[in-house]
Amino acid sequence: MQVTANGQVQRSAAQWSELITRYRQSGMGSRQFCEAEGLTLRTFEKWYRRQRSLERGKGQCVEVKASSVAASPWAVEVELPNADYAIPDGITAEAVVAAARSLS
Repeated sequence: MQVTANGQVQRSAAQWSELITRYRQSGMGSRQFCEAEGLTLRTFEKWYRRQRSLERGKGQCVEVKASSVAASPWAVEVELPNADYAIPDGITAEAVVAAARSLS
């Protein structure tokens, strides 16, 4: 953490990452956490969005080979704990990735 000549505090990306980890573990709302830590809410929210964006980028797609062909109108069916998705035949991989990203 650095303090500039005009009194502003500058933190590194690693320091913001640590603060965000502490925030998530605190159980507090962002406004309450920022007040307790002496942070500017707007700056905290900017770094929080940046951190979430980086975390979303860590995912990856994995090719799955079907062991048998079942009679279904769907090319792919995905069952997740909170939702099920059915992707019709003919949809491009790019469309599937775009749809998946919009859900997160």
